[in-house]
Amino acid sequence: KHNKKILFIILTAILLFISYYFFFTISLLTVIYFIYRYYVINKSLKDIFKNALILISYYFVGASITGVLIYPSFMYITSSDRLKDSFSLISMHPIKSYFNLVYGTFIPNYLYIYRQNIFETGNHVTREICLYSSGLTALLLPHFIKDKDEVYKKATIILYSVLFVMMLIPVFSFILHGFSDPSFRWLMFVIFMNIIVSCKVLDNIESIDDAFLKITLAFISVLLITIIFVTGILTNQLSDILSGSFNIQLFITFIFVIIYVIYYFLLINKKINLLLILLTIELGISGFTIFYTSMDKSEDGSYEFIYKVTHVLQDEEEGLNNFLNNIEPINCYEYYRVYIPHESLYWSYSHNLSVMYNLNGVMTYDSSYSPSINTLKDKVYEIRDFDSEWIFNIKNDYLLDFLNVKYAIVTNENELPKNGNYRLMTDNYRGFLVYRNDDYRPLGTTFNNVDYIENFDVKRINNIIYVNDDYYEELANINGNNNSFIENIVYKGNMLSGYVYSDTDSLMVVSLPYDQGWNIFVNGEKVKVYDVNGGFMSFKVFKGDNNIEMYFTPYGFKTGAIISFIGVILLLLIIVKEKKHK
Repeated sequence: KHNKKILFIILTAILLFISYYFFFTISLLTVIYFIYRYYVINKSLKDIFKNALILISYYFVGASITGVLIYPSFMYITSSDRLKDSFSLISMHPIKSYFNLVYGTFIPNYLYIYRQNIFETGNHVTREICLYSSGLTALLLPHFIKDKDEVYKKATIILYSVLFVMMLIPVFSFILHGFSDPSFRWLMFVIFMNIIVSCKVLDNIESIDDAFLKITLAFISVLLITIIFVTGILTNQLSDILSGSFNIQLFITFIFVIIYVIYYFLLINKKINLLLILLTIELGISGFTIFYTSMDKSEDGSYEFIYKVTHVLQDEEEGLNNFLNNIEPINCYEYYRVYIPHESLYWSYSHNLSVMYNLNGVMTYDSSYSPSINTLKDKVYEIRDFDSEWIFNIKNDYLLDFLNVKYAIVTNENELPKNGNYRLMTDNYRGFLVYRNDDYRPLGTTFNNVDYIENFDVKRINNIIYVNDDYYEELANINGNNNSFIENIVYKGNMLSGYVYSDTDSLMVVSLPYDQGWNIFVNGEKVKVYDVNGGFMSFKVFKGDNNIEMYFTPYGFKTGAIISFIGVILLLLIIVKEKKHK
């Protein structure tokens, strides 16, 4: 409305930079909100496409500024199965979640969901509701239908009808959550709308219909009192309610009914200052309660638990890595991984906990796994945890050897990978056992056998290079050796270097995930990198000394940098144009 082009562009860039999920959500909902606001302001939809195209162009300028970061990330994520498999998560929500939506509109969701909660679904996606903005907002909101502006009233009714349908059907939540879990997190937009609409009502407090306000209060009060019992009847929990299992939730409900009654009397008596004081107290107390108590009351949701689980293996930063590097001096010049049981030492907390320890592990989840591993997970189904397409916990002893697992840290011998060749190094590292894998394979080794990927056998992954049809003939003709490996490894940031001697031209297999962003140089000359063994790298080394340098630049980085450059130039041109116009 106020033609803040530059501010809109900058805010678009900032939002995309700090949060992909929220950016995606707001981008889609902005389309709906733009149509709504355009109609309310202009009283018609005439020329909406012309004005929309102008706004869209500024939107893309803002988005393009972040291209150097977002474009490579987009290419990476869309290559994985994370998005594809998310479609399987779409199903109708349990009935409890819809009652929770209604209840959470009038009472802060986080005051009850991790305590006694009759609407509990066992899933955070349907448990956490972002709808409450204050008792005052909820009480005022229905009064927009009394507005004298018929266009505004009509548009607002249509808008809330659309939002209501989107809340009911999970596919919309799936889309608005960035094609991820059908979460209700996008409902923050509804909070935004509720506040705007309620503020418009409050601006005209003198014209508020007292009779309609009384009806609104009665409806909310009856709804809050009965919805718990109705849910109990429909879900066979009425006996639990009567036995006192949900007394805390009933008490919270009673308190908020009183708050609504107080708001009612302040509104009919037009006590603006007291309304603002009560609003401040209400939001302050509920916010204080949420912030200073654990929202998740289960043991593994406390801050104390998180601190403990991230300090199981070390007290000081790099403590574990320093111990492992000192247990064998040569470790400082090698790249190796460590096997750690998820259940005992990671307390079943996170498959990405190795990141907290700066440890090279063999488990990961979500969008952090390399897309090239898609082939491996199809060939070796057992590496998946919870039958997930994006949660991995590798325990297969052949794969652990191939992936350079040199040590295993366990609480007892029974936790060691089955059929592995492990030797005890110490039984007293912070009370844990540290074993060495004597079948450990160095990061990069030469192979002399090549086969088609269709013939993949995990038991032979340490002896054969499995390749695609496209370059089988090219690699099968290299008669190399299988006894050379990379030594004197140095790695940091986006580079890795090392040395290998080979008595003949050979194929080196490096068990790092294949990615188009890798550039590998042997003796200063760039070599071709092949995708082998279900998602890992191979390249040619030559007879004699080979100095290897590997550099990683995210695929799409250069394209993203060009997009960002164009975006910045366009922003500067718009700024210059705006200044000249003024």
